[in-house]
Amino acid sequence: MRYEAALDLVGSIYDAAFEPELWPQLLVRVSDAVGGVQECLQAYSPKSHSFAMIAPRRDPDYKQNFRDHWMKVGFHDGFARMAERLLAAPAGRVLDFRELYPTAEFSRTALYNEWWQRQRLGQAALVVNLTTSDRAWQMCGLHKRPNEDFSDEEIALFKAIAPHLARAFSLQSEIAHLAAREDIGVNSSRPGKGTICLDRDANIVFADDEAEALFKSIPELGLEQGRLSPAQPDVAAALDRLIASCADLKLEPGGPGGSIILTRGHARPPVTIEVLPTGMTAARRDIGVFGLLRPVAILTIVDAERELAERRKELQEKFGLTPAEATFTLEILKGDGREAAAARCGIAVSTARTHLHRIFDKVGVRRQAELVRLLAGGADRKTRFRTR
Repeated sequence: MRYEAALDLVGSIYDAAFEPELWPQLLVRVSDAVGGVQECLQAYSPKSHSFAMIAPRRDPDYKQNFRDHWMKVGFHDGFARMAERLLAAPAGRVLDFRELYPTAEFSRTALYNEWWQRQRLGQAALVVNLTTSDRAWQMCGLHKRPNEDFSDEEIALFKAIAPHLARAFSLQSEIAHLAAREDIGVNSSRPGKGTICLDRDANIVFADDEAEALFKSIPELGLEQGRLSPAQPDVAAALDRLIASCADLKLEPGGPGGSIILTRGHARPPVTIEVLPTGMTAARRDIGVFGLLRPVAILTIVDAERELAERRKELQEKFGLTPAEATFTLEILKGDGREAAAARCGIAVSTARTHLHRIFDKVGVRRQAELVRLLAGGADRKTRFRTR
């Protein structure tokens, strides 16, 4: 009987890998077969700043409370050690929750006393690690009622199907990432231009490497517990409105998305944030893509200051220009003439003339028009510069 039940569940598990909307129903079936009364699938990723939970038979308010409160303070409440122990196990290995969090220790936590008990969850739980990814973790847990325990037969059945859960979830994650990159159009990041995806509550579902760098260099962006929270109230309100327009395309008659200008002090150039709907197909919008969260908006963050510094650096490395020559070259590329470029650089026209002759020699051109064509990409497609 156990063998037949395992075979039936394994087939359904791989169906869920290709149709993620089946996961909630599948989790209930697995839990029922193993004698559980509640079940959950959790995914947490420091890289993408995301946490999500599928728990079909739990009170939705308790799930939201877990996300909003306990996942924020939980790592100060012993969760870090539990996650470390979970990740130390190979993907597909079934563990007793009490191995991850000893009963006496867990019973003293606020999480147990203020949340766990109110959910009528016992400490007898079977847990399986679903990933071996660095830092990120996904797990599936099945729970008994208080003072109940799993039988040897129930444990054996879960151990038989757990490796398939891990493989299917890994497969689903890979498929979802590929589908999202195709539908969302996430391009390779470059200095000064980062891409992030947000769910409807501004939780970050995905952030590329340059976006991660921009979070550190632009404190005005605001990042709190994986949620984009601009420091300026008007910017935060505008972001919420634009995300809402992407989540519900009927909210904005003029079309979803838009632009936000984030100002900075000390005469520094502003940061531009472009907000667009993900462009995902209707079917894929209804499932979690990066992890388990559902991205509705894709943001492109452009830091002109950082972008300009990188372009100066590339000119210096590619053509051997001095910092002053590289700066003047970028001003020339704006196309309004030598005198205007000199004025923006704060130099005399005679100095600008000297700069230009030296730039011609180093780049290998004779006229200003040739320089602009070359660095705008007309003559050399490998360059990444363009006129503004």
